[in-house]
Amino acid sequence: MSYTKADKLKTKVEVKKLTWQEKKKVADEEEAAITELIKEHTRWTTMIEHMDNQQMKLYLKERSESLKTLKIEKLEPIKRVKKVQKCMNAKSSGIMSTVWKFHKKENK
Repeated sequence: MSYTKADKLKTKVEVKKLTWQEKKKVADEEEAAITELIKEHTRWTTMIEHMDNQQMKLYLKERSESLKTLKIEKLEPIKRVKKVQKCMNAKSSGIMSTVWKFHKKENK
């Protein structure tokens, strides 16, 4: 059985189509998940705001390792060394060394 290009395109389009009920269901599920995250973060922030200093210290000591931030050590500033600029003689000396090399071979 052979399929034409038009048949293949029709099946691809049919697979991608979602009804508005399905789209609404997905959107409602995402909304519920986001709402739950917002409630969780709100509870956490109110808990932190109402802590006194002693409770905050205790909370920071007892929280899990995954929530602890890493302390970054300050490194010494990078020392930038000013490059010594080669004068024009350095460029010409490279050429001259090649010339002298060939002159030495001719003299031998």
